[in-house]
Amino acid sequence: SHTEIGKVEYLGFHGPKVSNLSLSILKEAVQLQSFTVFDCEITDSGLKELESLNKLEFVRMYGTKIDGTGLKYLPVGLKELELRTKRDCDLAHVGRLKNLEMISIYEAKTTDEDLFAIRGLDQLLAVNFGSMEATEKGILCIPKRASTFTSFSGICDTNMVTLASNFPNLDHLQLGGDLITDATCEALCNAKSLRFVHFHNTAVTEAGKNRLKAAIPECQITGELKKR
Repeated sequence: SHTEIGKVEYLGFHGPKVSNLSLSILKEAVQLQSFTVFDCEITDSGLKELESLNKLEFVRMYGTKIDGTGLKYLPVGLKELELRTKRDCDLAHVGRLKNLEMISIYEAKTTDEDLFAIRGLDQLLAVNFGSMEATEKGILCIPKRASTFTSFSGICDTNMVTLASNFPNLDHLQLGGDLITDATCEALCNAKSLRFVHFHNTAVTEAGKNRLKAAIPECQITGELKKR
């Protein structure tokens, strides 16, 4: 009933039968704080139903037809946004979400243009990108307050030199891909705030790990290492 949906704080949809029309009930969900969709036929225009939900703080969308143009409808109070899509995702409208504390974009490739879009999000603490193709210019657009960073593809040693040198609050890193080598460990030795680093399918060796561990004993280092 309308009365019941008006009391719901957490709501999720799943399956190919879920479409934009299914979201029409959200207009009544005035108490909604968390919204999740999995493997649905939802497109960007369907996100307009979220526009008036001022208490909404968490949005997670996996396997949809979202390309990012509908992000302009997300409420400005949003704190966490997670998208998992193989489609190119336009983040141009994310810059208006000034309260955002975490952004996660998986499967789609993140470029300098996407990073330019988040440069004014001063509350951002966690930045997670499954695949990156960024330069120093793009990396420097990530708000300096950020303490958590993830990328499992495309990230390289040069990117990590930039992060280690310019982000004083880094404490949690998850890195992947064979463009990450012992040079990243060397660069991170000066990031004394680090407390956790995970390497996934990188070219980092035991020697690189040991060098980082010696420089920052408090840092937990996990993951597979490349054998010489």
